Amino acid sequence: MKSLIISGGTPPSADLLRNYENGYFIIAADSGTNVLYKYKIKPDLIIGDLDSIDKNILNEYLKNGTEFKKFPKHKDFSDTQLGVYEAIERESDEVVILGGTGGRTDHLLANINLLYLLNEKGIRGKICDDNNEMFLINSPIAIQGKTGEYFSIFSMGTDIKEITIKNCKYPLDKYHLYPRDSLILSNEFTDSKLEVSFDKGPLIFIKSWDIICNRI
Repeated sequence: MKSLIISGGTPPSADLLRNYENGYFIIAADSGTNVLYKYKIKPDLIIGDLDSIDKNILNEYLKNGTEFKKFPKHKDFSDTQLGVYEAIERESDEVVILGGTGGRTDHLLANINLLYLLNEKGIRGKICDDNNEMFLINSPIAIQGKTGEYFSIFSMGTDIKEITIKNCKYPLDKYHLYPRDSLILSNEFTDSKLEVSFDKGPLIFIKSWDIICNRI
């Protein structure tokens, strides 16, 4: 089973949302419900404290039989995290989060932590917006992309030894990547298949396709 969680950050475009509409169990995390309504998509489940949903929209979905789970406003978990727990409970093997970026940086960091949670449970997790795709990699992998697309790789917790990257503008050979090392920032695909190998992960991989890249 695959689950799609729509969160309350920067709303995804219609095109991005349509990429994940079919074949996914759709979970609206609180105000993500408003986004789905705008695009005329019915969620399978609405979850959260429901304090940021347009009441008319909520009532319309509930009248149409949409399942919902309401939690107290003062709770220990974010609405997105509740959505992830629900996806895990329903035995999802893939979880995609849209609307998980933009706005508050603390929420973005919390959502990145959810990728680690999913990874620990052997579930593929991904955070996407209209310019980026973020996921964890645990072992050597070939990643599909387009020539000129940007990618970045980070380690947030442990040293990554002997990382080798091929088919990119700035290849690496057996580099020792330390936590918080930003060497692999804004590298570029030079082929449709990027090859990444290392001793053990996980690593954060971010693929970006900004038309104009503003370097900080």
